[in-house]
Amino acid sequence: MMAQSWTAILSRLTRHAPVAVDDLIRSDPQRGMTLFPLDVPITSERAFPQADALTSHIGIRVTQPPADPATTAMRLISAASEKSVVPIILTPLDSCGLERFGLRIERLPSDPAQAARAEAQLVKFWNLALVIDGRDVEALA
Repeated sequence: MMAQSWTAILSRLTRHAPVAVDDLIRSDPQRGMTLFPLDVPITSERAFPQADALTSHIGIRVTQPPADPATTAMRLISAASEKSVVPIILTPLDSCGLERFGLRIERLPSDPAQAARAEAQLVKFWNLALVIDGRDVEALA
């Protein structure tokens, strides 16, 4: 994504959070469930060609919501703009707190073995240069 697009997202960043109304609307046990095909082999990188060789993608593994999602999003978006990287959030959570900031969120299954397999496929799909823990992003100053 170009720096101008990241700047637009950063300028609209707010600490206000949307009100959760899902439970008021319906009580569906399948809501938020991640379905991932486990019987399909992990595909080759050749199946997902990257058109833009100048942009790097990094994975951010979020296993618990950040204490301050707005600050975490601001740090990720600033890094994305300055370093021409696109953060891809990898999370098994129904809501990790970063959805409202315009970041790419990839849902992982809640089962650790299935999540590892899904993450491996997403690493290949997005051609992730590295995957870091979300808590490390929070620790950045």
